[in-house]
Amino acid sequence: YDLIKEFSDLGGINGIKFQPFKYDKIALEDYSWYEVYKELYFTPDQWKNIIEKASKHWDIWIDTFDDYSYEIAKNNIDKVFGFKFQASTLYNKNLVKLFTQLDLSKKKVILNISGLGMEQIKEVVLNFQQSLNPEEIILQVGFQSYPTQLIDSGLVKIKAIQANFKNNISFADHIDPADEEATWLPVMAYLSGATYIEKHICLSGEKPKYDFYSSMNKEQYSQFLEISKKYAATLEQPFVNENEAKYLSGSIQIPILKNKMMVGTYVFYKIGQEKHRICHGLI
Repeated sequence: YDLIKEFSDLGGINGIKFQPFKYDKIALEDYSWYEVYKELYFTPDQWKNIIEKASKHWDIWIDTFDDYSYEIAKNNIDKVFGFKFQASTLYNKNLVKLFTQLDLSKKKVILNISGLGMEQIKEVVLNFQQSLNPEEIILQVGFQSYPTQLIDSGLVKIKAIQANFKNNISFADHIDPADEEATWLPVMAYLSGATYIEKHICLSGEKPKYDFYSSMNKEQYSQFLEISKKYAATLEQPFVNENEAKYLSGSIQIPILKNKMMVGTYVFYKIGQEKHRICHGLI
């Protein structure tokens, strides 16, 4: 609730993505993070209130992990703008089958394709298109490894995906927010062709207990948005903008006569075999 309150007055954010999961649905009891998952569990009523509040400010996206994610999605489907399937869930047939019960014809679906080759991506896209029939499938590059190194960002994949798919591209950035690349990398991704940028955020002040490695606070996020807007504006200009046209008009070389001529006399010139004349006084 504090996060929603703190970021709700910050323009430039189109959507917010939540990650509902249940400890005994996403992991076994002997998994090292099982107790943490229990600590991070929100009840269906809590999620309903969170989604309701957040939907007043942004489009709502739901990350899908397990049966519980589906339950939250189903109970709040009228407030949900789109869904994301992590690379780890793309082959979870039971999870995908659950979502076939929802009408996603007016919903967007992000598929994170980290670790997949081009042929695998084609198979996954076809499977989700046929199974869920969403309004749009968006392909996402980028994975989190606490934090992801610049060399592993997946920036190189954007052009390759554009060459093989007509889908819009999402770029998930997980660079350490203390690194200036956390600001510039997603800008480069946008300029390269990504139409969706995913950023993690956190409350200002003391770092949270979990999952802060790639999360920007409000001040950092504001700076990122400001720079993003400036560079985004460069892609929204006409091919020849007003200042560029003015520059050419004021600098273009114009023809002059080699010799002095009286006003009213004619200058003859040829185009091909035809001879033309211009009255010097009217030039």
